[in-house]
Amino acid sequence: MKPALILLFAAILLMFQTETRGTHRLDSLNRVYRFAKYDTTKVLTLIEIAQELGKNDPDTLSKLAVKAKKFSEKLDYQKGIGRAINALGTAWKMKDEYNKAKDFFLEAELILSKLNDLQGVAYSLNGQGSVFRYQGEFDSALICYEKSLEISSDIGYKAGIAMNLNGIGVVHDYLGNYERSKEHYHKSIGLYKELGDQVGIAICLGNIGVICQNMGEYDSALYHYLKSLAIYEREQDKHGIALTLGNIGIVYDSKGNYPLALEYYQKGLSQYQEINNNQGIALILGNIGIIHQNELNYKKALEYHIKSKIMYEKLGNKYGLTMCLTNIANAYLGLKKYSLALEHYKASLKLAKEIHNKFGEAICLEDIALLYMEKGEFQTASIYYQKSMVIMEELDDKEGQANCLNGLARTEIKRNNHKKSISYALNGLAIAQEINSPSEISNLSFTLYEAYKLNHEYENSLKYHEIYKQTTDSLYSIEKEKALANLEAKADLEIKEKEIMVLNKNKEMLETGRFFQQRIIYLTFGGLILVLLLTYFIYQSRQNERKAKEVIALQKKEVEGQKADIQLINDQLKKQTEQLVEANESKDKLFSIIGHDLRSPIGSLESILGLMNSGIISQQEFQNILPQLHKNVQNIQITLDNLLHWSLSQMSGLSFNPSQLSIQELANEQIGLFAQVSKAKNIQVASNIEPTLMAWSDKNHIRLVLRNLLNNALKFTYPGGKINIDAYQLDQQIVIKIQDTGIGMTREQIELLFDEHQNAPRRGTGGEPGTGLGLKLCEEVAKLNQGKLRVISEPGKGSTFSLYLPMAEKPMTTDLLV
Repeated sequence: MKPALILLFAAILLMFQTETRGTHRLDSLNRVYRFAKYDTTKVLTLIEIAQELGKNDPDTLSKLAVKAKKFSEKLDYQKGIGRAINALGTAWKMKDEYNKAKDFFLEAELILSKLNDLQGVAYSLNGQGSVFRYQGEFDSALICYEKSLEISSDIGYKAGIAMNLNGIGVVHDYLGNYERSKEHYHKSIGLYKELGDQVGIAICLGNIGVICQNMGEYDSALYHYLKSLAIYEREQDKHGIALTLGNIGIVYDSKGNYPLALEYYQKGLSQYQEINNNQGIALILGNIGIIHQNELNYKKALEYHIKSKIMYEKLGNKYGLTMCLTNIANAYLGLKKYSLALEHYKASLKLAKEIHNKFGEAICLEDIALLYMEKGEFQTASIYYQKSMVIMEELDDKEGQANCLNGLARTEIKRNNHKKSISYALNGLAIAQEINSPSEISNLSFTLYEAYKLNHEYENSLKYHEIYKQTTDSLYSIEKEKALANLEAKADLEIKEKEIMVLNKNKEMLETGRFFQQRIIYLTFGGLILVLLLTYFIYQSRQNERKAKEVIALQKKEVEGQKADIQLINDQLKKQTEQLVEANESKDKLFSIIGHDLRSPIGSLESILGLMNSGIISQQEFQNILPQLHKNVQNIQITLDNLLHWSLSQMSGLSFNPSQLSIQELANEQIGLFAQVSKAKNIQVASNIEPTLMAWSDKNHIRLVLRNLLNNALKFTYPGGKINIDAYQLDQQIVIKIQDTGIGMTREQIELLFDEHQNAPRRGTGGEPGTGLGLKLCEEVAKLNQGKLRVISEPGKGSTFSLYLPMAEKPMTTDLLV
């Protein structure tokens, strides 16, 4: 009794705190709105009020956004119009009207771009990314998120950075890039913690749960979902609660606990219906259909899948529709309605190709193969298994490959090609054992047992039958545990139903037994006296309990103090270990550069000079190789210069002496330095910089950065290419851009470019070597000068490196030492 009361009190307290926080923000916004001196301030505050009130209510958000838009139009306040249209985009997205939402976000982006309202533009792009993601167009979603992330990073818009990192994480999850997805989620959580955004943290925790679920780590998934659910309930976020309840249902579904899964699905469905979220309703209807399918109730499954399909079609969600069509086909296959199953498989396959959903395409091909196997058309089945196998290999999906190879082996058994069947099955078994998949090992060992038996190789047949038996016994134990959990869950539900029946009967008895009312009143008075007596005894026991708790709390505090001391020692040891690792890495990097990147060109130079000194090569031949010799010496000089600066930075001794410096002068100096290299490669280097552009930075540092950037541009540009050096003022910064027409880089290469733990330099278009040190040093130096380094690149189209530096009007302290 007591714990229940305590929990109830805690729940009421949390609810009160949540309401207080929400009310406090709304009160604050309302005060700003009422007392604002300027109408433009009123407009922007009204949009914030709309977003606060509309978190779970898209209709309220839409109405207030329309009001803000009309107010802005009356004032001819373009920023207010753009921001209000963004809010309308969010409202329509919440209503699952994705095409309308996309139109609003695009319109807002156009208006706000003209005004250079970068925060508003970042929000518009993020909204577009979300719409594309919901519609299964992941490439377009990724482009929008990354554009928004770049803008948010440039202007220091932390909320924008966090929501875009989360969005990119979701796309990578859909594409099966789980580690990259997790990395983005954890970065996003860090920012949301800084911002104090609890809902943002809950979203990311839920997304990590999805990854764990996809990887079969169900307990870890459940842990993340429950953490996420606790935050959503505290924040009264109905959409988040519904989403998480559905995800918990999926975990129990995966574990074979169908009654508990259905219970959570129904809870999630009720929440989605309450907030009119058709996307969530469609998803849960499909999941309920899959449970009925697993229980071989195909007609019931079909009812739910068709309801889900109708909703996905209205939403225009192609990704969801692809899954739904496959589920409908599977249900028809269970009912032996082959023509209807094939019709829906082919519709799903066409849609999967359209949205570049490779995994969905592979699964669909495999299902079609299975259909033809059931129909006895083994040659056609083999063709579809082979098509699926090609895609599984592209995706590096080992389990999918093993399954396809088993399917191919089964078709060959049916066609009496026993040796070919054995070959397929052996390859599949090797893959299944590599990934330790018991179900695939069981299936393939049984196929080998049959194939060897039909080929009269009885010894091998017996061998694989033993493997099949051992694996099956193991699987049987797992299934038995699932079945037991299922039975326990069903028993719990039956008990609950009986309790409800008893309560109903009691209710009936009370309704028909009003003539006992007088007696009950007498008994009640007697009961009150007993309650008073019990209350006294409870009070005494609680006094004793309180004293005991005080003693325990004191002991606990002492233990915590000891734990803190131990933790401090552990932290110091960890820090020392990290320092030793860093020092070791620095030593390894230093020896690598000296042993390879410097020793090799210096050895080449020594050989050439030796040949010249011995008279083996003539003066004319020496003149011919002189340009290449000069380039080698220049590369050695740059490497030594980089190595010196890097060594100083590692020893915390890189000095910083800023002064006013001319960007044009420094750029021309570096162009002159590389004149012979650019001439030898026939690369045109052009500079278009105003002489008035002045930065406040360390001259030697910026000279080092420009030298490295120009050297890289020349290195990775093909003969006959172009390099442009430009500079301009942006707010209180000077931006220097070096743009080339070289080989460019992929997104993955850009991400690894400034990673201090990566050291995989590429050779230039003329075979020029590199250390992988220059760009990392450039980034460090840029930060030291209160600037930053940004890169945009595309394979085959070149790269643009942008260096941001402070303007000369705001000088910095000259005695800083880093």
